[in-house]
Amino acid sequence: MAITLGGIELPAQTEWTDRHEWSPVSQGVVRTLGGSSVIFTTPVSQGRPITLEASPGVQRMNQATVDAIQALSDQAGSNFVLVIGGETFNVVFRHHDPPAFSANPARPLSGARLGYYVTIKLMTV
Repeated sequence: MAITLGGIELPAQTEWTDRHEWSPVSQGVVRTLGGSSVIFTTPVSQGRPITLEASPGVQRMNQATVDAIQALSDQAGSNFVLVIGGETFNVVFRHHDPPAFSANPARPLSGARLGYYVTIKLMTV
């Protein structure tokens, strides 16, 4: 499955880890003085969290890809197009939930750098 963020191709094995942890319905409940519940529901069209991870057991990201994603993350207030397979989303980085982007070097016992384990926190707009 091809994944691109702002035109940058991510490794195919990058995982969308919170894909099924969101609901397009918002609900609030208020108790009345008489003890009854008043329930408010509304559809939600924006703000879906999308967390992408290249973690242990998944293909690592190379230095060039990490640098390119860091450059996107550093653009305050910018929207980007995320394409995952056949789905397209307009997203921003979740800077309110730091770190919005993290890259930790993967090193074997020899100390050689073999890429990065990456977490990218986005949300739809």
